[in-house]
Amino acid sequence: MKRFGTHHLTACAVYATMVYAVTLISVKIPAPASGQGYIHLGDAFIYAAAAMLSYYAVFSAVIGSILADLTLGAPVYMPATAVIKALMVVVFVLIRGRDKNAGAVRLIAAMSAGALLMAAGYTLYEFALVRLGGMMSAEAAKSYLLVILLFNAIQGAISVPLGYVIIRAVNIVARRYRREREGD
Repeated sequence: MKRFGTHHLTACAVYATMVYAVTLISVKIPAPASGQGYIHLGDAFIYAAAAMLSYYAVFSAVIGSILADLTLGAPVYMPATAVIKALMVVVFVLIRGRDKNAGAVRLIAAMSAGALLMAAGYTLYEFALVRLGGMMSAEAAKSYLLVILLFNAIQGAISVPLGYVIIRAVNIVARRYRREREGD
């Protein structure tokens, strides 16, 4: 990995802002542990950040996502969000590899693994909050677990194709920009 420079810091800040802004555009769902959860498209921008910044995208993912949790009134999710979003970036980079022009299959596999991690992580976290907080019986919590898993899976299923389109579009623009700079 290259040395962390000003351009990395700037790119991390831009991606954190995009993750935050897109996460704010969300569909709210009732959640017993916090009063509300939400489905959003911010994960697609986390994948884009990971594709462009490699492991540095952890900063963008965590900062943008936990600020969105705070803004949207779900601070109870902030600890889980920090861990889950950081792990999503790590898993994405490990599967995609160092090749920024990875093929479609590897790119989709990396995002899908991140989406599965996100769905499982938030589902288990929500289940733990509900059970440890004594908010519902074991039977009711099991049924609730399936509902939460469904909502998290929907978010992941939407974020993967959107992330793919964003990554490909950014790659095209970056290639054109490099060609123009080399032509000067």
